[in-house]
Amino acid sequence: MNVPGRILLASLAFPALLAAPLSAQDTHTNGVVISDSDPAVADLFVQDFSVLDGQVCIGNGCADNVLPHQNTGLQLKSATTTIDFTDTSGNPGFPTRDWQLRVNDPGNGGLDRFSVRDLDEDTIPFTIEGGAPDNALYVNSAGDVGLGTIFPETELHIVGGYPVIKLEHSTNVFPSYNIGYSGTGDFYIRQEGDGLFASRLIINKATTSSGLDPVWINAEGNVGLGTATPTAPLHIQKNDATAQIRVEEFESPAGPRTLLNLQNNGRPEIVMGNSSTGGEWSFGAGSNFILKQGSVGSASSTKTKLFEIQPTGDAVLTGSLTTGGTTCGGGCDRVFSQDYDLPSIAEHTDQMFSLGHLPNVGPTPEGAPFNLTDKLGRMLNELEHAHIYIAQQQDELETQRAQNRRQGDLIESQHRMMTAMNTDIATLTARLAALEAQLAD
Repeated sequence: MNVPGRILLASLAFPALLAAPLSAQDTHTNGVVISDSDPAVADLFVQDFSVLDGQVCIGNGCADNVLPHQNTGLQLKSATTTIDFTDTSGNPGFPTRDWQLRVNDPGNGGLDRFSVRDLDEDTIPFTIEGGAPDNALYVNSAGDVGLGTIFPETELHIVGGYPVIKLEHSTNVFPSYNIGYSGTGDFYIRQEGDGLFASRLIINKATTSSGLDPVWINAEGNVGLGTATPTAPLHIQKNDATAQIRVEEFESPAGPRTLLNLQNNGRPEIVMGNSSTGGEWSFGAGSNFILKQGSVGSASSTKTKLFEIQPTGDAVLTGSLTTGGTTCGGGCDRVFSQDYDLPSIAEHTDQMFSLGHLPNVGPTPEGAPFNLTDKLGRMLNELEHAHIYIAQQQDELETQRAQNRRQGDLIESQHRMMTAMNTDIATLTARLAALEAQLAD
């Protein structure tokens, strides 16, 4: 069938090609015009091998006095230009798929494009749209693909102002993602429609110039930030004194939230080591909260337990406890100063019973929390008052004892005098009795 602008190419075996003549059998020096009035039957049918030595134009847009461009060997010229590749294989297992090269769409509003069409599936797997820039797709001799460059340096090399790769699900069930450069040159992975600061991943261009690997995932699945040799599931390494982890939550209203959650089949621990001194501390919690100390890299079981808080709230400290200082509420040791206005025992007693607590200690409600450091300082102040009062009473007691000793000495002296007088009286009485007896005789 004569179809303007279309060439039918059939896959044929040509065993007679080697025996083909070197020149045409009939020569026409002034050209040949072939036509008839039956468009349903081909005007020209050549059953044997044919050679066209010169430029060829096919299609109803060709004219006998208008030659193709001097560098054009074959020109297809028509309102709708296509080339069909029809496979006539009939043997079982042979490929038979038919293909088409298609140029532009018919009708108003169609696409200016060059496409490869799968005629059997009626799909168009490959298209170049009109107006595409130079080197939109380039495959070099090594098989490297360049998008926007004729010098691809890797298997896929993309060049553009801010090149972006878009990943979109065919059914739009899942959101699309863009991978590319931002306007500032940062690398990002961003969900379609997200703003700059909603990107799922951003690698800042300044980070890559520091000589460190911004993000690295090794064969074990360990993630390195700043290191290509991560030794833990997450390994952060810096060399500019900025290494840190920050967890920040802006949700309102304000309230307690879990920002770090550690779960373990056993006591989870956090280790803090000083690589310059070799010292290392760890703290962990499970049934009890425990603080330990050891050397860098030492096992938890070899560290020394220094502090423990039990579920009952009891705290166990293996060393001494030193606080940062007290308020005392009255100057603590100032009670021993000469200018300190020390109340008398009676005044202090009256005040204590009037307030219902030691004046400087303050009230201590049952079950209510209190500042142990401040309370201890105030108790010390009251204890110093008490010791001063004890010293005063001791002085009074010693004075009373001295008076008692003097009174005792006086009584003893008087007793000796009375004893002596009694002895003298008894002696005199005996002598008097003796005299009276003599006189009676």
